[in-house]
Amino acid sequence: MVVNQQALVRTLRAFEAEFTAGISEFALITRLQSAPYRVFDRDALADNLTMFQCHFVLFNALYQLRDQWFDERGLLLDIHTTSIEIRGEKAGPHAVMADDPLRTYYLDWSHFTSTSMQDVEALIDSFWERMGNPIVPANENDVRQAKALLGIPFDKTLSKSLIKKHYHKQQHLHHPDKGGNNVQAGKLSWANEVLLQQCEHLG
Repeated sequence: MVVNQQALVRTLRAFEAEFTAGISEFALITRLQSAPYRVFDRDALADNLTMFQCHFVLFNALYQLRDQWFDERGLLLDIHTTSIEIRGEKAGPHAVMADDPLRTYYLDWSHFTSTSMQDVEALIDSFWERMGNPIVPANENDVRQAKALLGIPFDKTLSKSLIKKHYHKQQHLHHPDKGGNNVQAGKLSWANEVLLQQCEHLG
């Protein structure tokens, strides 16, 4: 995956209204896959490795933008998979400079170049917890969409075993190696992550 990071940061500046209202990572990637942006290919979420690379590229740019907006205007951009949102109030003078393991991680490009498919598979279930990110509940629309993608009734109580069962069933049906669609397989991976995170939040 080759993306001009400086150009991506400039592109993300045009999403200030969306960041003010709050937008999920998946919705933002979908916008960036479409005209007039076309930053990411349509199959950018096709498998776990390309999904990780797309995610890393985006979050690297978001943290660069976060620092720039803080320096320029004192605004603080909260960055999570389920919600990327500008805080309404001015940030304190040390807010961005405080020890932030996620910021440190995403601004270190070696994590992008050195992460293999095997690494991604090992990280996928515990990535946010290991990076020190607090678990943030997904919004209801994301949960509803994720359940629909995995074929889970919306009123069904989530459990890791239930999510795993439905995820593997849908991946079996839609995996590219089995004649499925790359884009759909990527959406299933997103749905799996959202629901696992929601399951952790609910305890």
